[in-house]
Formats: sequence, C-alpha cells, structure tokens
Amino acid sequence: EASSSSPAFSLREFATRGEVCLFVATFIYALQGYVAKVLEQTVPAIEVVLVRSVFSGMITVATGIQVNRHVNGWANKTASERFASVVGKRENFRLLLIRGIFGASAFNLAYAALPYLPLGDHTALFFVNPIFIALASWPVLGEKVTLADGASIVAAFTGTLLIVRPTVIFGGAPQSSSFWLGIWLQLGAALLAAAAMLTVRYIGKR
Repeated sequence: EASSSSPAFSLREFATRGEVCLFVATFIYALQGYVAKVLEQTVPAIEVVLVRSVFSGMITVATGIQVNRHVNGWANKTASERFASVVGKRENFRLLLIRGIFGASAFNLAYAALPYLPLGDHTALFFVNPIFIALASWPVLGEKVTLADGASIVAAFTGTLLIVRPTVIFGGAPQSSSFWLGIWLQLGAALLAAAAMLTVRYIGKR
C-alpha cells in the first residue's frame, strides 16, 4: 500500500518567502518611524537617516556574506572573488548607486515629513509606493498589470484619499499648510522608494 507524505515544513524556506519578508519589513518600518518620531524633538532628521543607514548597511553586508557562504565553491574563492559575490557584478555598480540615491533620498524625505504628520498617516502614506510600482512596472519592466493589480491600485488610492481628506471631496475646514507639507514630503518619499524597488527589480532581471 502506497503511503503519501506531505513535504516537511521548513522554517528557513518559510522565513525567506517574499510575503513574509515584506510583512516583517513593514513592521520594522513602522517601528523605526515610531523611534524617529520620539527622537525628532532632539535629533535632526539627517542624523537619524545616517544612523539608520549605517546599521542597515551592516545588516545587508552580513546577510550577503551569510547567503553566499552556502554557495558551492565559496571556500575556494579568493578574497576579491568573495567581495564580488557579495556586492554584485561590476556592470551593475552604476544602477546600484542610482538605487542607493533613490533609497537615501526617500528616507530623508520620510523623516523630514515626520514632524508634520501623525505616525499612522505617515506610515500609511509611505506604503502607497506599490501604486507607483504597479503603474511603472509595465513601461519600465515590461510586466503586465493584472485586474487584481488594478483593484489594489484603486483600493490604495482610496485609502490615501481617506487619509488626506481633501476638502474638495470631503468638505470642512482646509488642512493646515504644515499638514500638506508633510503629505507632499511623504508622497515624494513613497515615489522615490518605488523607484528604488523598481531599480532592484530591473537589476535582478538583467
């Protein structure tokens, strides 16, 4: 009698799924937004970005080394070959620099917007970047925008309107100029974050 067995659960495979990584990243972004909100009264935004970038860079390098250590032939590679394995191909350096500029600019704008917005609105507005990614994925990457993508764009845009609550739609007293400054700074951050993600995706498809 043949017996069927389901594949064994792998915590490593589950933890590295794209959906899980994205969920964890969203939580970490919200947490670091809270910390930055607490620090904003005494620490300039540019210093917060610098410290965040240093720790992020250290984690990225450590992750790259750890991942590449499991690749066949790692033990026999020279130091220069190991360095190339971690930082990527030389022909991608220019694109990686562009991605770094997009990412750094996005977080500078995001932290600059913190004093002007409630933390919940601040976090929600940053994550409208999937709208920009979905809209640009077809002309930039040649990826199709499905019906589900379109519905998600509409839902995300509706959520953005509920946060911003423009008086032309909802009526009432107009929002303060500082609130709108925070809105535009955060939308700019979301746009630049989308550009950074699109750049990474483009590099991955080369």
